[in-house]
Amino acid sequence: MGIEVKGIKPFLFILPILIGIVIFGYGCFAYVVKLSFFKTNLLKPPEFVGLKNYIFLLFESKYFLISLKHTLYYVLWSVPLNLFIGLSLGFAMHSKIKYGSFLRFTYLLPWISSSVIIALIFKYAFNTHWGIVNWIFTDLLGFGRIRWFSEMKTAVPVAAIMGAWQGMGFAMIIFLGAINAIPKNLTESASLEGANTLQIIRYVMIPLIKPTIFFYLVICFISAFQVFDSVFILMQQELGICSVGLQGSILTSAYFTYVLAFEGQQFGVAAAMALLMFLIMIIAILIQRYFIGRKVTQL
Repeated sequence: MGIEVKGIKPFLFILPILIGIVIFGYGCFAYVVKLSFFKTNLLKPPEFVGLKNYIFLLFESKYFLISLKHTLYYVLWSVPLNLFIGLSLGFAMHSKIKYGSFLRFTYLLPWISSSVIIALIFKYAFNTHWGIVNWIFTDLLGFGRIRWFSEMKTAVPVAAIMGAWQGMGFAMIIFLGAINAIPKNLTESASLEGANTLQIIRYVMIPLIKPTIFFYLVICFISAFQVFDSVFILMQQELGICSVGLQGSILTSAYFTYVLAFEGQQFGVAAAMALLMFLIMIIAILIQRYFIGRKVTQL
C-alpha cells in the first residue's frame, strides 16, 4: 500500500520547482511580452512604441521573411531526417544483433556531447579548402569543390544533417521504448500468418507506435524552430570570409533574433520577433494536431 500524505507537506516538495517555473518561465515570458512594446537597448530608459516593433518586422523588414524561409527550409530537412534515422535505429536495435549494447552506447554519444563541439567538427569536415567531405568529392569522386556555407541551399542541409546526427541517440531511445512495448503475441501472430519482417513493421508495428511518432514529430518541429547554437558556430568566419550577421547563408529565426538583440541592440524588436515565432510555432503545432494527432488519438 502507498503512503497517503495529507496537508501542505506534498506541496513543499514541489515548491522549489514551482518557484523556478514561475520566475524563469512565466515571469520571463511576461517580461518579453512587455519588452516587445518598447524601443530599448537596455541601457537607456525604454520608449513605448506600441505595435511599431511588430509592424516593422511584418511589413518593413525583409529579413523577417528571409529568416522564416530559412527556418522552414531547415524544418523540411531536419524533421524527416530525424524521423527516418530514429525509426531506423529503433527497429535495428530492437532486433537481436551482435554488439547491440555497444552500438546503443555509440549512438548515444553525439546526443550527450556539446552542440558547440559537434558544430565545430562539421564546420571543419565541410570546410571548402581542406575539409574531408570536399576531399571525397574532389579527389575520390572527381567533382569540384563545393562551398557548403556560401549559400542557403547547401548550408541548411549541412546544419540539418548535423542536428539529425546529434539527435539520433535520443530518437533511438524514444522509438526503441515504444517498439519494445508492443505485445509480442501480435508480431508472432502476423509472422505465423505468413507476413515477412517488412510487412510486420509496416502493418503491425508502425500503426501501434503512431502516438510516439506524433510526439517525436512535435519535439523535432519545436527543436527545429529553436535551432541556434549550431548555426551560430557554422556562420562564424571561415578563412577570413565573414558570414556573420544578416549576411550569413543561414538566417534562422532564432539566429535572427540573436542578431537583432546582441548585434543590433534592438531588444524590443528582438522580443517581438521571438513572440511572432512563438505564435507561428503554436499555430503549426495545432495544424499538426488537427491533421495528424486527431487520427493518432482515434487508434
